[in-house]
Amino acid sequence: YCQDNELTWLDWSLDESAQNMLISTKRLLRIRRDFLANQSSSYPARGETSYLHWYNTAGEPMTVDQWRDPAQRVVTVRFGSAGGLLDGLVVINGSSQDIDVTMPHAEDPRSFELRMSTADVVPPAKGLQWESGSTATVPGLSISIFRSEGLDRK
Repeated sequence: YCQDNELTWLDWSLDESAQNMLISTKRLLRIRRDFLANQSSSYPARGETSYLHWYNTAGEPMTVDQWRDPAQRVVTVRFGSAGGLLDGLVVINGSSQDIDVTMPHAEDPRSFELRMSTADVVPPAKGLQWESGSTATVPGLSISIFRSEGLDRK
């Protein structure tokens, strides 16, 4: 079972698809590292210090009826911690159509910067930002990842 021939040789050269996967993976790792670096050391602790909020396309908390509606194809989740310097926001659009999504209203005014979308082959331009209550168009069948900061922290 120790063979040194074509049966076990691996071709490590990357085609275009593999290159794109590598680029996307590196971007996701940078986003994760940036997010965790701006959280308290106890993140993700349970209880009052960490949070996870679900919103509808109008930027309002999801209702029980919306959760149960099989036609509901878009959800937004905001997560972070009370001691953190920024939040993460993920919009999942399971619809085949582009959808306008209102950025969630938070206790404090926030700015949302697009960091990555699975609809993009290339990274989004830096500086695409929306404030709480403004509307962003999220491409169909995609996941969009935003970085969120309080406007008073900028």
